[in-house]
Amino acid sequence: MLVCDVQVSWRDGRLASDDDRGHCQECRRHMGLHGVELGSRWMVALQPARDRHEQNVEVLAEGGRLVLHVLKPIRRGERVLLWYSDSLARAFGVPILTPAHIRGDYQSSGRAE
Repeated sequence: MLVCDVQVSWRDGRLASDDDRGHCQECRRHMGLHGVELGSRWMVALQPARDRHEQNVEVLAEGGRLVLHVLKPIRRGERVLLWYSDSLARAFGVPILTPAHIRGDYQSSGRAE
């Protein structure tokens, strides 16, 4: 399981960490990003969550950088399913999840499982 008590972020298209104990490389390997040159398109390697129940990572803006905040344990090989903080979603024009999405009720939201 990924136990990440450090903030992992991208600066200039590269995975970075404020921590110098090697957690950054471990998180990179665990998330399946080890050895991947992502450049400025790093988000293509991450999958958006369908709803808040499925989400295990939140992307937020902090100090001029994008930060991934791990919300729940992620097992090795498990997909990283992200969603945006409310303020970042508004800034990017991403629709805020409806109550149906928050409940995980795909039938009433018009989305098939």
